[in-house]
Amino acid sequence: MWRSRLITLIVWAAGTFALALACGIPAVSNAVNESGAAGWTTTVLNPRICANGIELTVTTADPATQPSQGAGHESNQVVKFVVRALNLTDRSATGHFTFQMTSVAPTSPIARVMPVPTEIWKDSGTVALDAGQSKTFTFTSPPLAEKRIFTLILAGGDQSIPMLTLSPQKNGAIAVSQ
Repeated sequence: MWRSRLITLIVWAAGTFALALACGIPAVSNAVNESGAAGWTTTVLNPRICANGIELTVTTADPATQPSQGAGHESNQVVKFVVRALNLTDRSATGHFTFQMTSVAPTSPIARVMPVPTEIWKDSGTVALDAGQSKTFTFTSPPLAEKRIFTLILAGGDQSIPMLTLSPQKNGAIAVSQ
């Protein structure tokens, strides 16, 4: 009697373990189906936002992890952003965009509540482009303090996307992720 219960328990345990592996490992390892089908997660490598036919992309002007010229001086750690606007339509278009930079201090791993980001910089403008035309703008961030995480958010139309996340390091470098 106990032998059949033990066998049943082993079969159930093996099935549960196999199901956990089948469902858990692809999510943890960020596995992607290489046959062209969509994977479990989507990574946007170059964030873009489009409003009224005008597409905006944001990158940093300098290499992301190189020490800034004022390495070691918190007040000199700034980042230059290059914003490229491109009219994707076959006629003139005008788009209104807003850039916002927020700052937040990293939390303790045991914290129960996420901190509320503080807005430290905001700018908006309107871009008018002819068909197929593009323009490039350069913005400079305010000084970035260490031990804070900064996010550049771009809003246009009814969309709002965090474009870049900045994290100043102790050696004067600024880590940038998109």
